[in-house]
Order: sequence, then C-alpha cells, then structure tokens
Amino acid sequence: AARALSSGGGRRYRPETLVTLADVGKDPFGSSNVPIYQTATFDCRHQDAYDYTRSGNPTRHALEAAAARLEGAERSFAFTSGMAALSATLRLCKPGDWVLASGDIYGGMHRLVNRVTSLHGVNVRMVPTWDLDVVEAVIKQDGKVRMCHMETPSNPLMRITDIRALAEILHRYDVLLSVDSTMMTPHLQQPLNHGADIVVHSMTKFFGGTSDTSGGITCVASEELAKEIAFFQNAEGTGLAPFDCWLFLRGIKTLAIRVERAQENARGVAAFLLRQPAIQEVFYAGLEPHQEEMRSHVQRARDFKIHMGQAKGGGSLMSFTTGSVELSRRIIDSLQLFKLTVSFGSCNSLCEMPSTLSHASIPAEERTLPDDLIRLSIGIEDVNDLIEDLAQALAAATSGQVIRKHRASSMHNARTEPAAGVAPRPQHLASRPTHSRLQSGDPLVRPFVLAGAFIAGALVASLAARSAGRPTASPV
Repeated sequence: AARALSSGGGRRYRPETLVTLADVGKDPFGSSNVPIYQTATFDCRHQDAYDYTRSGNPTRHALEAAAARLEGAERSFAFTSGMAALSATLRLCKPGDWVLASGDIYGGMHRLVNRVTSLHGVNVRMVPTWDLDVVEAVIKQDGKVRMCHMETPSNPLMRITDIRALAEILHRYDVLLSVDSTMMTPHLQQPLNHGADIVVHSMTKFFGGTSDTSGGITCVASEELAKEIAFFQNAEGTGLAPFDCWLFLRGIKTLAIRVERAQENARGVAAFLLRQPAIQEVFYAGLEPHQEEMRSHVQRARDFKIHMGQAKGGGSLMSFTTGSVELSRRIIDSLQLFKLTVSFGSCNSLCEMPSTLSHASIPAEERTLPDDLIRLSIGIEDVNDLIEDLAQALAAATSGQVIRKHRASSMHNARTEPAAGVAPRPQHLASRPTHSRLQSGDPLVRPFVLAGAFIAGALVASLAARSAGRPTASPV
C-alpha cells in the first residue's frame, strides 16, 4: 500500500505528491516557488522571525520543513554538506561517551569518527550493526554508549540492518540510533518510522539529482534533539546558504520520479551482471534470492526479507567483484557512459572503485571491502544503453584489447598492453598514466585545429598585403 504522509496542512498525501509540494510556503506575495532570500541580515523593526541568516533564513526553513515532511521528522536542519550534517549529529556526544559505528560505512564517516570525533574525547568502536547480538554485547561491555550510527543498505557492500530490531535494543540502554539513509532517500525508506532517532542525508546525491550542489540534512524524531542540533547549527555557522537551499527545493520536486526510474534501471543492470561469467559476486539490495539460493544462503534470504520490510525497493546503487584488481581497473577504464566519480545519486550513471576513491581515506588494514570491488550508481538513461556499455566494457577488459580513450583513469593506474607494432613505453615512463594520441578529427581537438588554420590564413593574408603596400588589420 502507498504510504500517506502529512503535508502539514491537515491533508495526507502520498510520497509522489508530497515531493511536488516541497516549496509550498507563506510568501506574502503568493509566489508559486519559495523565493531566494539572498540576504545576511533582516530588518527587525517589523518582524521578529529572522535577524541573521546564520541563525535562520526563510528559504532554508522551507527546505528544512520539506525534508521533515518527507521523513516524518519533528524537525530537520540543512547543512553545507553531508559531512557537516554528520558532524553536527556527533556533537550530541560528550567526552567519555562511546559511539558505535557500522563496520561497513562511507569512508568520509569512518575518517570523521576515527580522526576527528576521537580528538574531542569521544570513544569510537566499529561494530557489525547487522549482528544484533554483537551490538548488545558491546553496549554491555563499554557501558557509556551514547549513539549507534549505521547505514542500511551499507556503502558499498549493501549489508542490511534491521532498523526496528536494532532500535529496540538500543533504546533499552538509552542509546540513540542514527541512520545515514542517503542511499535510499525518504521516497524509499523512512528510518524514523522504524524507531530511529536521527536520519541523515547527503542532499548532494538524490535530493539535488544533478551533482551541482553540496548539502546535507539532519532529521530528528524529538524536539529535545531538535533543540540541540539547532544550537550547533547556529553556534558553528554550518547552515546551508539560501541559494543552495533553493536548488534543493527545486530538485526535490522530481525526487520520486528520478528515484523510481533509476531503481527500475538498476534492476535491469543487476540482472545483466548476474549472467556475466567475469563477475564473481553482485551486491544489490533489490536482488530476490531464488529458491535454491535461499536454501544455500540463508542470510541472503533473511536480508532481502528485512530490507523489503523497511524499504520500498533496492534503490539504484550496487557493487560487484571480479576477483582481479587489474580486471576491475580495465572495466572502469573501458566504460563510456558511466562517469568515474566518488559520488552517486545523479541523473547520470556513475562508477568507481571504492578502495581508490570514496573509501581511500580508510587505512588499507582497516578496510573491510575487497580491492577489486566496483560500485555503480545507476542513472535515468535508457537501460539498454547502460547494459550495452557494460557489455562492451566487459568484453574489452576480458579480451585484453587496448583501451582507447582520451584519458586513461590515472586514479586507477590503468595499465594496457601495447598494440601490435607499437614499442613499449620506456621504463622511466611506465608508471605514468597512458594517454591516447589526439587526432585532428577528435572533437576535443577540432576547434583548436580550425582556430589555428584561421590564424595562419590571416597571417598569410597580412604578409601578402604588407608586401603589396596595403594597410593591414590585426589577424586576431
């Protein structure tokens, strides 16, 4: 059944309708869109709601109200980035407190809790949040646990944690549950409805949808938590700027349709990857195990049941292994439609190897993900084009063909065999990224070739005119 959520005006709407009402506000002039209040200060003689944008701004409050409606939160707070939102959440912990963080987690959060939060006297322990017995045992052992933070599905191995069951355990010990639900969005999963106390999103991903704005949002279930987060947002000046808030308000309007289309594409891509002999294992929360798999992989069947009981689909992120770091690099370098980037949630499909990009900040000895892992963020393109791109990349990578691209992926230190008749690179250049030779017909080079021809022609004409004694004009 479709979920019905309050619009704040008494009526209850389904999620697909609610996102279109993201910017419904109380503009005195009846603007159909929330205006951008691009101002640092407000005249306090005629109103007392706002005085300084760091402390509050109508455009930011409109975004925060919209996010609260989508998540079913008491209040929400918009920050300059997802990391700023996570940092504000961790401010709820005091020196001496313990934070339990999921063992499979975004690299930036791993760095934050282990190298920043720990500087303030807060203790951190990484735990498998999907193993409830282990979590409870650690709480009993450490005693002063203030918060447990996790992702479900986790990034990038797509591990599933039962939100409601974990919340029940934590609340018995007065421990807060914080969930980074960026991967799912409020359209697919609402952790607060399953017992979580705090939900965090990097709005840079799906909220914006076009990878052109950075921002984060923290949604809380109680007014007590809201007062604490509001204090830190104001005191540290981490609130999101008005123009960025307006961009996210605009992006939210198409959130539902983008997420649904990307998820539909992801199901098709996952099904394709499962049939490829070069791929060892596919990690995607939306893969329903077959009867034979249910018998041999009981945990996988249990995870699928848990996930579909707390979410409305598998989302659009997945990852897979090949058994070879070199093969994975070649696949990445052979993809043409998929952009190589650390982020996800864009209209465009994206790819990366987490060990060298999004999770590179985690020391190798502490990483729990395989080095050959490839993560895909599926976009809203035609799914047939995406599958064809993956097919040609797999074919090129497994056949040993030379990868001919304008720029080899230096981040992955791509190595390719020289084509027949081409001498190998000198040893002192072997470690440098390989670049294909630019041809005059190349789209990137052609404008410069034409410009050069024009300038050369103008110079020739100028010299001819001078020899004839005629006045000349500057060639450019």
